[in-house]
Amino acid sequence: MCAPGCSVTYVTPEAMELKKAANHPYLFDGVEVRTDNQEETLKGIVMNSGKMVLLDKLLARLKQDGHRVLIFSQMVRMLDILSDYMALRGYQHQRLDGMVSSDARKKSIAHFNAADSPDFAFLLSTRAGGLGINLETADTVIIFDVSRPPRLDHRRDFSCLFYMPLLHGFSGDL
Repeated sequence: MCAPGCSVTYVTPEAMELKKAANHPYLFDGVEVRTDNQEETLKGIVMNSGKMVLLDKLLARLKQDGHRVLIFSQMVRMLDILSDYMALRGYQHQRLDGMVSSDARKKSIAHFNAADSPDFAFLLSTRAGGLGINLETADTVIIFDVSRPPRLDHRRDFSCLFYMPLLHGFSGDL
């Protein structure tokens, strides 16, 4: 129920399918070709999505330059793909979504923020990322997908200001 004067935005099934197509084809059931060859699996994850091709190049550069990264996605299944990608690339990372218990959340955050942490990235679902966490040791934010309605993007973007003392921009050739 909506209060007088408010409007409710519903995501239609068609809009969700378009959003999945814009992010990665593996979000559709039956698209991913399973293989035991890790190199082929990595190639499939990266080369089947223009966003992943760009992200792969960007993360390699950020890792080389010593950055620490937060990556937001609205879709938990996209976080699954990103987590597989990170593991196959050998990038140490933590992950936080709505299914992570409070204790595991605290441990992941402490591990990421530790002075000697080997973690390069922290993967967050949009909703789980706004629950009062502090990832102060990251210096780069990547928003993998755009939320609809747009007000969710602004809330997430604003909350990033509290995660880090500095939002570091990336410039250079990819």
